[in-house]
Amino acid sequence: MLHWKAGKWPQALTAFQRSLRLNETLGDVEAIALINNNMGLLYTDQGHTDLALKHINTALEITKNIGHVHLEGQGYLHRSRLYLAMQNWGQAIEDSEHGLEIFRRIGSREHLIDLYLTQVEAYLEIGDLAKAEDILKAAFQSLKSNQTKALAPSSERGRALRLAAKLAMKYIEWERAAQLLMESLETLQVAGNQLEYARTLMTFAELYKHQKQPEKAIAVASQAAAILQGLGAQPDLERLAQLKVLDLPRTNSLSTGSITNTQP
Repeated sequence: MLHWKAGKWPQALTAFQRSLRLNETLGDVEAIALINNNMGLLYTDQGHTDLALKHINTALEITKNIGHVHLEGQGYLHRSRLYLAMQNWGQAIEDSEHGLEIFRRIGSREHLIDLYLTQVEAYLEIGDLAKAEDILKAAFQSLKSNQTKALAPSSERGRALRLAAKLAMKYIEWERAAQLLMESLETLQVAGNQLEYARTLMTFAELYKHQKQPEKAIAVASQAAAILQGLGAQPDLERLAQLKVLDLPRTNSLSTGSITNTQP
């Protein structure tokens, strides 16, 4: 887990594989399910969707067999994130609904925010802005009621702020979107989440593109690309390429620098 949080994904994967083999030898089915869940999410971020689906489905099968409801809910959460990466919006919403139902039933708030945000992202993509806005409000309410996440900057808050900015962009509220994105960057920098930080930079690049500010768009897109390449986050690199920001013609050869002087 330490390698994963530090952005050392190959080392994290090696550690997970070693731990999985050990626990398979020991017969610790709960640990096996947990590791498969985590490997599925890591493979999702790397773009290995077949392997991600295999590991998450294995985890779900185990948790259902042993009746570990909490880990089952986590499996639905991770699979919903996989379907987001695959741009299968309907399946992402369906799996997140399963996860929400489980965590509400057992009275656990631990993963509610992530599940809400998965739904917000999916509804934004299919253009249901009213639904996205309602669920985003529920996500922020959950953040306020979660004492641990309310006391310190968190990845969930940073992601929620980015999605709020995306919603503002849909309504062409450029100034509000920029403010929310800056708050997201500041939050994610303190939280130390490089992947989500890069994703917020990508959204900033999209905003600057809409505002016809190519130099700023290219600057933040280049920052995002450097982080994503370092992590090996292939799906996000592909999404960045789809934005066609780095191909924008510059209007001034003396372009601006990065949006911030530091990175997480």
